Amino acid sequence: MSTREQIRDWFINKLKTITRANGYRNDVKSVSKSLGDLFNVRSLPALVVYLGTEDMQKSGEIFYLRTLNIAILGVSTTSRDTNDSGKMVDANESLIDDIIRCINDNEDELKSTFNLTRAEFVSVEPLIVIDEGFLLGTIQINYRLVYVQ
Repeated sequence: MSTREQIRDWFINKLKTITRANGYRNDVKSVSKSLGDLFNVRSLPALVVYLGTEDMQKSGEIFYLRTLNIAILGVSTTSRDTNDSGKMVDANESLIDDIIRCINDNEDELKSTFNLTRAEFVSVEPLIVIDEGFLLGTIQINYRLVYVQ
């Protein structure tokens, strides 16, 4: 398994711990690596960890400084009622808060497990979109990490 896959799986396993029983505001129902899973789940919230671009810069004779971008995509809630947009904003924000807290609480483990030189949040993008008559509360959190391999 590649380092990229190991990192993705680390994120998936940690995000699966987002439950009220663990002190979070949400009970995440599904975390996967497949975008198709995100729109086929019956219970929400649901998350996908998506590996993005990776820049590589040669460092010495045999090593590369690798910068990996990761996107955490999610659907927090759905509704047919356009008056629910305020509830969706709240659902998005609580899910974002839980994800950031989960990663921050485990960041030391992430850095030591993969010998990271840097790990940081890049952006947070909450959205409410309309899809086939449904309002969807969606989020995207972009995260970047740097390691040598």
